[in-house]
Amino acid sequence: GVETGSSEGQDRIGRAEAGMLEGHVTIGPLVPVVIEGVPEPTPAPEVYAAREIVIFSSDGKTEVAWAKIDAEGNYRIELAVGTYVVDINHAGIDFAKGLPHEVVILAGQATRLDVDIDTKTLQRLFGLIHRGLRVR
Repeated sequence: GVETGSSEGQDRIGRAEAGMLEGHVTIGPLVPVVIEGVPEPTPAPEVYAAREIVIFSSDGKTEVAWAKIDAEGNYRIELAVGTYVVDINHAGIDFAKGLPHEVVILAGQATRLDVDIDTKTLQRLFGLIHRGLRVR
């Protein structure tokens, strides 16, 4: 049969057959140059709001759910027991180290996956090329 993406299967899942996926999202750098001794700015809520955690089925192609990231950079979503592939929604030139990443959700347990979104990887690369690859 053809998958229609209906949620009727989801409604039958008992609480015992679900687990949580949760984690903390770091986004940076938010300034082009990080100065030693000067703390980096804390991301504004809208920086997190523009980004979401995307959960795919184990094939890595079928979107199963999207998890919102709160103003503190945390996300938490209940998922049916099983294996999933986790990625970000790739706002702009974002790159997340270690993603996509496979996670296994176990009944009644929380699986933690912290995400580190690098907003400057491409800009840094272009900067290096532009400066003739002079890296200090």
